[in-house]
Amino acid sequence: MARGRSLIHTTFLCLTFCLLSPALWAQLDDFNSAVKQYDEGQYEGAAKAFEATTAAQPDFESGWYYLGLARLKLTDYEGALAAFQKAVDLAPTRPGTRLMVGQIYESQKAYAEAIKVYQDELRYRRGKDILPVMTALGRALYYSGRYNDAVTTLDRVVTEDIHYVEALYYLALSHASLKNHTQALKYYDRAGTTLDEWSGLVTRLSRLRQLQTKGGITPAQQREIGSAEEQLAQDYGRAQDFATVLGLWPTLNKARGHSLLAMKEWSAARTAYRQALDKEKRGSPSDADAYTLIALASLEQGKSVFLDNSLLFEMIDILKDAEKQAKEAIKKNAAFAPAHNALGEVYLFQAKTYTTKPELKITSHTFEDAIKEFQEALKTDPNYVRAMRNTAECLLLSGKAEEARDQLNKALALEPKRDD
Repeated sequence: MARGRSLIHTTFLCLTFCLLSPALWAQLDDFNSAVKQYDEGQYEGAAKAFEATTAAQPDFESGWYYLGLARLKLTDYEGALAAFQKAVDLAPTRPGTRLMVGQIYESQKAYAEAIKVYQDELRYRRGKDILPVMTALGRALYYSGRYNDAVTTLDRVVTEDIHYVEALYYLALSHASLKNHTQALKYYDRAGTTLDEWSGLVTRLSRLRQLQTKGGITPAQQREIGSAEEQLAQDYGRAQDFATVLGLWPTLNKARGHSLLAMKEWSAARTAYRQALDKEKRGSPSDADAYTLIALASLEQGKSVFLDNSLLFEMIDILKDAEKQAKEAIKKNAAFAPAHNALGEVYLFQAKTYTTKPELKITSHTFEDAIKEFQEALKTDPNYVRAMRNTAECLLLSGKAEEARDQLNKALALEPKRDD
């Protein structure tokens, strides 16, 4: 719950407003029942109950706040925003509500509004418990394209709490957007180390508790349990939220791979992308996107090896791996458009640089092979501009200029500012 309002706390608030009259006692019971429904995940029923509470007691700020939470769970963003705004109007100095308002604005990509709300929240907090607000502000600044402001804001957070993984993540993303990939990697690595430490503690604590259950635990191990629990609570709560609530650990590994790729650290980039497949790092072995990124990293390496160093046979071997990884991505999810596009890009580069030579055991592909994969991508995502642009290149190189122009016009209609 956003502000940590316990049932006891909300009950106390209700008593303050209700003055203990029989009718209001009944409303208090209804409100407590609604909170219980919310805590148990019965959001639709809870929302209806909170609506009844706020109708009976229009000035009951906690009722409006919980109504906002319930509507948010039901993805009724407009209704949630209205409820939270009412709660803010009733208790403008109470911390937490504006954070919820800001998150709704972010979900609607209304970043300027989110930034203003977070700045207001900082003013009302007067320096108390500001790190979550600073992180939210930095995140909104990043998504609004104000990367330097995001760096300044988030740097303050990680200076005070080196384990604040979400702040480290968005600080790294902001540096990467400014092409400061060395700095970005510094913060990606710090975030990854913190997540590994958290995961190791969780695993160790789980094993110790199993021993405790079986009655085979030593006094030293009992003390270790207490120490691990304390560490998790004090130092690694943010890491747990990042990994389990936000679910962003695989995304962080992919982002780290992007910065390594930008620095032409091909092998390290592929390793980072593979970490997004690692179950121990909350990844999924069936993640088609991770395999696609591995394929594209190999493709970029192959291009560099050939165009920068003219190493044809080394490039051919590297492209074999790129093809293999793209096909694995398609195997994991045949409807994943970027995987088909990646395979098409491998075929396109092969068609542009070398031909099949059976006597040398060299297999290439044609522009037609590439077009087939780009069309598969467009079948799944008809507005996939990158696949349109690639199709146009194939058509142009095949001597079909008019068809290529038609593809490019479609692409430009969707993304008129695209520069490639």
